[in-house]
Amino acid sequence: MMTHEEYYQPKSNPLAIIGLIAGIISVLMVIMSCCFLPLVSSGIGSVFGIAAFILGLVARKQIKEQGGSASQSKMATAAFILGIIGGVLGIISLAISIIVKLVFSGPAIDQLFQDALDSIQNP
Repeated sequence: MMTHEEYYQPKSNPLAIIGLIAGIISVLMVIMSCCFLPLVSSGIGSVFGIAAFILGLVARKQIKEQGGSASQSKMATAAFILGIIGGVLGIISLAISIIVKLVFSGPAIDQLFQDALDSIQNP
């Protein structure tokens, strides 16, 4: 006679599903960062990428321990890979966005410092 655990095998791991969704959101946000709010989109993409990476790792470990199916393992691996891609591209995009902001705001910041120095020297 089969026990409850043997009879009931969950079809999917919830962490793998959440990780896969987070990985997809991460990659989409990084792609959007070139057109729409680059700093915000890159930051969100990075956070979701890191979350997908961690969830994919934990899900893979759980599936291995519980003897889950190959489809569960593939879903967790996809979350893991999308997390790596989204996280790395998100961090690179975030760095580029910050550098571009600093380059374009450089003259304005320089003028502010020059005005402050002038006001100190000539009260």
